[in-house]
Amino acid sequence: MAVNEEDEIVGHLGVFLETPEDRVGESALAAVDPRYRGKGLFPKMKKMMMEEMAAKGILDLYSWAVTVHMASQKSNVKMGSKKNRIYTGPSTPTAIFKKMKTETASIRQTVALFYVPVVLDQEQTVFLPCKHQEIIRKIYNHTGLSRVIKKADPENMNLAPHSHIHSHVLPETASVFLRVKVLGVDFIDELKLQIRDLKLRGAELIVKLSAQLERRKKGTGDNSTNPGKFPAPHHTGDQEIRSGGQQHPCPGGRG
Repeated sequence: MAVNEEDEIVGHLGVFLETPEDRVGESALAAVDPRYRGKGLFPKMKKMMMEEMAAKGILDLYSWAVTVHMASQKSNVKMGSKKNRIYTGPSTPTAIFKKMKTETASIRQTVALFYVPVVLDQEQTVFLPCKHQEIIRKIYNHTGLSRVIKKADPENMNLAPHSHIHSHVLPETASVFLRVKVLGVDFIDELKLQIRDLKLRGAELIVKLSAQLERRKKGTGDNSTNPGKFPAPHHTGDQEIRSGGQQHPCPGGRG
């Protein structure tokens, strides 16, 4: 929070962590008293917040900005964030923006997702599906993330007997975040069951389906990240590129 000389709260900025173990947080709840707008208060709060997050072990931050609100997008870019994707419809029609009028007030708003590193990024190994490898590689390049891309061997993955998918529902936006805690042989069936249950609970939108990533312990000879609580997939060492490379480890170049 930002406080003036009269001890009035004139600014606020927060970080959401879905679990205490998270190392990537959502920068949110930004507000500046109208009397102090345009005076550089928000960048000061953002800088202080990033320093505090780095001290707490947070690696990266992401934030959302509705596409109709250009000022918030420009502010994110000015602070070093990179816009790396567009989400269609996660913001509810009931969202109100001061000094802004929209002719499509009855439909959900589209938002832009921004990413900014809190500490210097470390090179990591990732296993990407061939179908989406090219676009994911472009996102890595755009955001300045150093990744070694390898092809996984699905036939030799050590999957758990049962999957565990955690759901975080936001009733105010009728949306949900899904996180894969454990990836098992029944993943597709479990995901379908979760979606059916969420629809009955009134969820209209899955904002994100992600895996809880954990870094291998030092001394294992592998600095890769892998989802859940199971060993990383087997791979063929000669089929790998770095995120800035042009060749593809997928059959036929793209898959």
